[in-house]
Amino acid sequence: MELKNLTKKLTTLAITAFMATTLVPTQANVSAASKAAQKKANKAYAQSIKKNKVAKFTSYSLIEVTGGGTKELVTVNSNRNAKGKARNLNIYTYNKGKVKKIWSTSDKAIAYNKKQKTIVSLQYSGFGENGSGMAKYDIYKYGGKKIVKKASYFFEREGHFEDEDGNKVTTDLEESEKTVHRVIDKEIYSKKEKGKLTYISEKQYRSATKNDVGVWAYNNTTKKELIKKLRK
Repeated sequence: MELKNLTKKLTTLAITAFMATTLVPTQANVSAASKAAQKKANKAYAQSIKKNKVAKFTSYSLIEVTGGGTKELVTVNSNRNAKGKARNLNIYTYNKGKVKKIWSTSDKAIAYNKKQKTIVSLQYSGFGENGSGMAKYDIYKYGGKKIVKKASYFFEREGHFEDEDGNKVTTDLEESEKTVHRVIDKEIYSKKEKGKLTYISEKQYRSATKNDVGVWAYNNTTKKELIKKLRK
């Protein structure tokens, strides 16, 4: 009986191992498929650029910004004399055999949040020497057709200077005759979505505005060279 049970267990383990190796794709297969998909997307980007009006001198990068599995093409006109919308950052995606421009923005400080699959755009951030100030991030998400704004996140801080005796002072650190240190009075985190403002925790704010991958056109080239590189 024990031998029969042992044989049964070994048979079950063998079948399980076989299924694991045949039904589950290996990392190498997944990687090869991803590379093939990206290569197909790149060729489509090249064809689209050739047909459409793209600046002669262009900066570009390939970065994941939609969570679709293939990287998007990011371009910026690198001509310093370009003005207005001609200076916009443009994002193109490849989906179901077609290339589509999904975003054109003048925003500069942009990043991709991998966990949330959102685009984080810093609108402004200013803090004085005493620590007081505020920051605002706009959060965007790809909705299947285009990138749309989902919410805005705010961070406000109030602070002041105190001297070594605990007295409030208005002078900065360099001009004071006494030792001065910065004191943070309060920090407020909030979120505005669909016109409604709600207060949130620091953890929620940090999670939503996390910058995993900078979204910018890092590589300087020409339109002709970009097409050639994408076709490789």
